[in-house]
Amino acid sequence: MDKIFQKRRQSYYAQQLKYLRYVFNDHFVLFIVIAAGALGVGYARFLQHSSLNFLEKLLVVMILSVLGLFVGHLATFLEEADSVFLLAKEDEVVRQLRQMLPQSLILPGFVSLLLIGIAAPALKFFWPIYLIWFFVLLAVKVGLYVYQLRQFLSAGSLDWFSVIHYEENRQARLLKIYALFTNVKGLVTGSKRRKYLDFLLPKKVGGSYGYLYSRTFLRTGDYLGLTLRLAFLALIGSLVIPNFTMAILFATLMNYLLIFQLLALREAYQYQPLLRIYPTDENEKRSSLQQLILKIMLIVVILEVIVLSVVSWRQALYAVIFAVVTLVLSALYVRYRLREKSKKK
Repeated sequence: MDKIFQKRRQSYYAQQLKYLRYVFNDHFVLFIVIAAGALGVGYARFLQHSSLNFLEKLLVVMILSVLGLFVGHLATFLEEADSVFLLAKEDEVVRQLRQMLPQSLILPGFVSLLLIGIAAPALKFFWPIYLIWFFVLLAVKVGLYVYQLRQFLSAGSLDWFSVIHYEENRQARLLKIYALFTNVKGLVTGSKRRKYLDFLLPKKVGGSYGYLYSRTFLRTGDYLGLTLRLAFLALIGSLVIPNFTMAILFATLMNYLLIFQLLALREAYQYQPLLRIYPTDENEKRSSLQQLILKIMLIVVILEVIVLSVVSWRQALYAVIFAVVTLVLSALYVRYRLREKSKKK
């Protein structure tokens, strides 16, 4: 049993490393370096000229604690066939699940330590408080894992279907993130009709893919949900970040991630045999997706400009320039990426 789960862990880690190479590509790494440098300079200036009061420190501690606890889930590595073939070894499987607890703490522990280290210069606590804070977060995370494991064993025996469903969802969440940057094998997405959004579908179908891409964005997968979350983060960041330049950089980063998400729409109907038989023009396919992405980006950028203008009305002109530049770069970048993918095929 140890060898089985060890092999699954190694295969899982190899899969993560494989997709992380596509996530941290040249463009994304360059943008992260620039954004980290700009945020670092802004943070250093804040530390030199400002300080937090007690309530602000308490708010920072609460936000960082929630973020630290939000990261990481209990890994089980169980598969669908295990409910049949490993049923006779249930006690050993339960022992393996308990052994997963310390390994599942590595990622949330690292993230919590990183967040505490970043916030330490602004909080200015005594160093034992940071250690207590870190170990309290670990203890709470362990408690959450133990509670989750007890839920799987609540009936006196292992609830195989709940554990397997939980593990499938855990891995699917990671694969959805990787799908924003590259094609992911084995990712299954569902379809849900949202009747209240039917009015957004094009009434006149000018091309084969115009309606299909719009329908996919509104009903299939998590495209709409991720778009709303990224747009919400961009708007909240624009409101919270006091430095206007930092707010624009944050909004730009969210827009960059949003474009990556929407580019994955191109593969939505790649394996449909009827679309391969039907004579469709490749240029029309690229044009339909590009128009859809630009429409979505236009709505997001307009909302960002409104928020940035409200935060700093004196710099509204710079917000408008940011919108124009973002839309132009989005159009050029989307066109470049779509043509690049077509050449590879």
